Amino acid sequence: MTRLVCVGSWLIGAVAHAQTSCPAEQNQGFAFSGKTVQTLKVEISKNADGSFSFPWPHLVGKPDSALLMLKVRSNDAQPLLVRLSSGDTTSEQMFPAGGAGTRTLNASSFANLNSGAVVAVQVSHGAIDFFEATLSLFKTELPTNGTTLVLAPHPDDAEVGAFGLYASRKSTVVTLTAGNAGEQNYCQLVPDPASHYRFKGEVRVIDSVTIPWQGGVPASRAFNLGYFDGQLQTMFETPGTAVEELYVHNDDTLPYRKLNQAALLPLVSRKATWNNLVSDLKTILNRVRPTTIVIPDPRLDSHPDHQLTTVALSEALAKTKLTPTILLYTNHADHDRYPLGPTGQDFPLTSWCGTEPLPALGFYAFAMNAEQQRRKLMALESMHDLRLAPSAQYDFGTPPDDRCQSKPGAPLGESTYFRRAVRSHEWFLVVDRTSLLKLVADFIH
Repeated sequence: MTRLVCVGSWLIGAVAHAQTSCPAEQNQGFAFSGKTVQTLKVEISKNADGSFSFPWPHLVGKPDSALLMLKVRSNDAQPLLVRLSSGDTTSEQMFPAGGAGTRTLNASSFANLNSGAVVAVQVSHGAIDFFEATLSLFKTELPTNGTTLVLAPHPDDAEVGAFGLYASRKSTVVTLTAGNAGEQNYCQLVPDPASHYRFKGEVRVIDSVTIPWQGGVPASRAFNLGYFDGQLQTMFETPGTAVEELYVHNDDTLPYRKLNQAALLPLVSRKATWNNLVSDLKTILNRVRPTTIVIPDPRLDSHPDHQLTTVALSEALAKTKLTPTILLYTNHADHDRYPLGPTGQDFPLTSWCGTEPLPALGFYAFAMNAEQQRRKLMALESMHDLRLAPSAQYDFGTPPDDRCQSKPGAPLGESTYFRRAVRSHEWFLVVDRTSLLKLVADFIH
């Protein structure tokens, strides 16, 4: 994941749409059409003591995930906090301050409550606006014997979005870019910008193919394609033309691709073109033959490289006969503040500002216990680009360099993934081959 801001012509509307807070009264719901989805209306009652609650309904089967969509109104001063509790189970989830409309809570911790169990609802810094809510229950039966393919736009995206999921299954992790852009984290060590970004890309490629081993994915099942950070949109717009790195006069992926240990693709010269990227992904699909694919949701994730990772995958998938289950994750939303709240806390679905509910077949929440959260935290901490710059951690005896664009002594701040990514669940919207191809076509056009 890069901190580089890259917004081009045809993506401006999509990025602004994803980054802007939803206007008051704007619809922020989701619409699910999968065959295993149960959607029920629940009445929220106000109790004599002023609290609110609803009885858990009778369900068919045993769902693994649940969403509660309710209409609320928040004040403009502090983030809205909604607390669900039943017995020993509690879930606190936060939403940005201001506005009103549908908010979607991850209620998966309660998915297997007994019928009639009382779920208390507490709202701080806002109020429930309508006392009928929608409860959606999901049974996502991911294949147990197949391979899960996780596609990451940059080194660390796979870990941020899906470390717990891929660590729990037989997985292959493929990263599209070298991560050779963004801040000059190592400018004290490598002052020349071109040399710096080549060095940074090499470090991040090695991270991308070694750190998955902390989740049980060996280097033989991890691969970095070596394309260039921040350049996927240019490649997409000129699909047959080789595109250079942002800071280095080079259009060949080999300097980064040769650092792989796996044999998913030949470690030979390969020009950075969109057509080559799609061809590479098609080859990987046919070799891995995944039963589950994990990719960014281009409608909710606001980073152009993330959006175009899914566009490229959809083009490659259309050239195969594979019919995998597809899980969509979101790493960049709400100006990189989402999700709000402390690490370890549950978190809701990000806002969708469309005039109609966002469509998907289903929803899947992977529960993360304390041990899995610790392992995910250590995997993220191993990613060099997520840490403070070395000059902020160690004294190299080097005087400060005013040419450095980074601020190595600055605090990590609220956008740090150590706060945002390590939570009690990893959640995904579920689609299939047909709905993915339609989703991407609608997104582009």
